[in-house]
Amino acid sequence: MRHMVLLVVALLGLGAPAAAELCCGDCNGDGTVTIDELVSAVNGALGQCVPVGTPTARPRFIDNGDGTVSDLQTQLMWEKKDDAGGVHDKDNTYTWSGNQGSPQPFGTLFTVFIVQLNHCGADPTTGFAGHCNWRLPSDDELQTLYQSRPDPGQPWPFDSDCAPDCVLESCSCTADEQYWTGTNAPGDDKSAQAVSPAGDISAVGKGESLAARAVRHLP
Repeated sequence: MRHMVLLVVALLGLGAPAAAELCCGDCNGDGTVTIDELVSAVNGALGQCVPVGTPTARPRFIDNGDGTVSDLQTQLMWEKKDDAGGVHDKDNTYTWSGNQGSPQPFGTLFTVFIVQLNHCGADPTTGFAGHCNWRLPSDDELQTLYQSRPDPGQPWPFDSDCAPDCVLESCSCTADEQYWTGTNAPGDDKSAQAVSPAGDISAVGKGESLAARAVRHLP
């Protein structure tokens, strides 16, 4: 055991990165470090860290194994989607506002979807994946996510092994439709920005029903 500790300490002492560089240890912010996260941290200590916000050959996305994916480039944690019929089902749609003419966030997007993910009470670790600060992405955040989508046939952590009735532990799904953002449409508070599968942003009336994917900042 002593030799293993010394080895880890020695590795972590090599090529220590600058403060502006990203070396993910507790990647999903759950207070524990998995073997994969430890390997990531050791690789970083060996000089494989990269400046935050820049592209890298190192994997950009990490599947945290708890229904979330961390984006190490944007420092965001995203909700995965499945086809299991629950709150994470890709086919669920929500309204931004309670009716077409209201600008207020009183629709099921906020009264059902986000509330279920942040159902924490007095214990801040009982929300989805142990977090209580889930929110809607901005239009820029969601567009950046879609812009990371590779060519057809290439792996993407938000669309892999999606099949009827699959669950978060075995698949990741993305509906082929627009997704809501938390950004109001420019000059029209009765509409909000939505992002298409192609990454295009457009204004949609807040009374419409669209899909949604939650996000939070790391850690």
